[in-house]
Parts: sequence; C-alpha cells; structure tokens
Amino acid sequence: MGFNFNNQIALVGDIALDTNVFLSGTNNENSNIENYPTKQILMNVGGCVVNHSKSMIANGVQPEIISLFSNDYIGKMMLQELENYKISTRCLFPILNINNKSVLLVSPNGNKKIFSEKSPLPPQNLIEKNLLSLISSFNYIHFSLNNWNKPLIKKILQSNPNAQLSVDLQLNINNLDKEIISRIKIVFFSGAEIKNHKQVIENILSMGAEIVICTIGENGCLIGQKNKDIKQYRSMKQNKPIIDTVGAGDVFAATFLCEYYRNQPIGKAVIKATIQAGKSCVSYGLDNLYTTSELEQEFRVLKSMSF
Repeated sequence: MGFNFNNQIALVGDIALDTNVFLSGTNNENSNIENYPTKQILMNVGGCVVNHSKSMIANGVQPEIISLFSNDYIGKMMLQELENYKISTRCLFPILNINNKSVLLVSPNGNKKIFSEKSPLPPQNLIEKNLLSLISSFNYIHFSLNNWNKPLIKKILQSNPNAQLSVDLQLNINNLDKEIISRIKIVFFSGAEIKNHKQVIENILSMGAEIVICTIGENGCLIGQKNKDIKQYRSMKQNKPIIDTVGAGDVFAATFLCEYYRNQPIGKAVIKATIQAGKSCVSYGLDNLYTTSELEQEFRVLKSMSF
C-alpha cells in the first residue's frame, strides 16, 4: 500500500448542490419533455472537491477539503451532509448570504459548528490569510483551475513551494497560464470537446508538467509523460447500464492520485482509476464505489483476463 498520506492532501475547489429531476413519461423522442410530470427530485451535495473526497475515502484516504460555503440554510444542509459522509469540514470558510444576517462559523478544532446571529463574519482578507496558512501545511494539493480562481491559485503556489501539486483544468485549454502549469506535477483535463488531444498534451508537457492525463469518455484516456510517447488506455466495459456519468472524471482523478502517491506504477494507477470511474457510472451519485480491497480484486481479475 505504500506510505499513509491521510490528512496530508488538500482538495481545493467548489462545493455545489447537485439536483436530479426524474420525470414520469415515455422514451418517445417525439414527446415534449416539458409535458412530463415530475416524479422525483433528489438533491445532494456535490462539486469537484466533494466528488474527489468521496472517491479518496472509498480508497482508504482521508483528505481535507478547502472551499467556501454560504452561511444560509443551504450551506447548513450541505455541511451536515458532508459530515454524514465523514468528510472533514474543518477547513471550510463562510461567505455572506444575500440577507447578510446569520453567520455560520467552523470550529478551528474540529467539525463542530457554531451558529450565531450576532457573530461578525470574518473579513475576506482574513479568510484568505487563514486559507493560505492552512495550505502551507499540506504535502499534496489538488485543485480545480478556473478563470476566476487564478489569482488565489498563484498565492497558494507561493505559500507552499514544496508541495506536490495536481490540477483539474476547467477553463479554456488553449489559454493556459505557464506560470501555474510549470509548478504542476500532474494535470488532468477532459477531451470531450477537444479534437487535437495529443497536441494539447504535448503543449502542457512543454510548459513543465510531468504527467498529463486526458480523459476521453468511452474511449478511455491518453497519458503523456516527459520524454515518452503518449499512450492510450481503453475504458472498461460495464456489466450494468450506464445511467449517470456526472463526477466520473473526478473519480478517475482522485483514484489515480491515491494509487500514484502510494508509489504504484502509472499503468496500474490508470487502470484502477478507470475501473472506479466506470463503477461510478452505473448508479446515481458516488455512494457505491469500490472499497480499496474491492478495487484491488477487480484489478487482479482484469489483469488475469487481459495480460
């Protein structure tokens, strides 16, 4: 299994509220979907850092998520659900809600919440200062890079120059910031809407990244490394129908990082990440992922059949 890096990896990104709406009706392509009555609405906490966290916890790793949440009833609900999933919330920071009244604070000593109508909200510069202070203590940092958070990411890079960094690119792939990419060890990006996958991989490698992984859905993924040919790994055929692909890329990235940082060969890390991502697609949400031992067993079965 390699060394234990529980609580040594920070996940920086967005927390969201995912909503699945199920409609009553037929699969008739000529039907107007607006005429279908609503059968069921399911809401659960999501977003990239939550998807990464659930995947890592399934893989036996406890990460810390660093993000912002609203200090209203939705934020309270999301925090409670995070704790139900055993996801640490001690590194979350509050932001003002629209009425600017209630305040939701996170205890610095653990997950216990303090709700107060009178407590002042910490100034934004103090929130950022505390965030950067937290970041400096982690050995591994994985973050989602958007156009809006570039300035903050640059400060994070300065605050912890020795951390091993990985990133999910969620912005225009043709407009990358070399200052950021040059510090990154592992880069993930989706090739769903990109045609020149290999050219993009080579471009990112030329900026200084060591490993670049492009996921391409049912066609698997492409792996690029410095001074090596780009290699393609196929996706895994599922025995059950594919019903929900939301979060599959996050599951892939989180599982790969767990295996890679345990000093597993890149090929094995990619295959196990592909298996786990496939598992996430046959049910709604990410509550039925393989455990560490189950994932290892699936890998051994696949290896005995394929090699």
